[in-house]
Amino acid sequence: MWSSLMHFRLPSRIKSKIWHSYERWAHTPYRYGGTTHRGIDCSAFVRRVFSEVFHIHLPRTSLQQVKLGFKVKKENAHYGDLVFFKTEGSHHHVGIYLDHGRFVNATSSRGVAISNINHPYWRKRLWQIRRLVAA
Repeated sequence: MWSSLMHFRLPSRIKSKIWHSYERWAHTPYRYGGTTHRGIDCSAFVRRVFSEVFHIHLPRTSLQQVKLGFKVKKENAHYGDLVFFKTEGSHHHVGIYLDHGRFVNATSSRGVAISNINHPYWRKRLWQIRRLVAA
């Protein structure tokens, strides 16, 4: 099953749903352990988007989420893939890949926002990219 997803691209309607879900959450402040519009953390944001768009209920933490799907190379990243980073100490971060290096995530400095995987901060912390869906 996973091998058939290796080169799969999401339909435009699903990409649009991901984008609209991001727009509903944009600028929501970051709150560690948060799960609502009053404050949300990275793994809860990813969990909410996947629930809203794909009706897939992901585990609550990034360390649980990284065990799902299969790993893809950075150059093969597609819209909807999960991007995982190793940040400070034992902390991990997750976002949803869009296109051209952009991904949506809940950051401690900007809340829910678009970041770029090629920015020096993210580039040196990139851990894995994983594909979970084939809408």
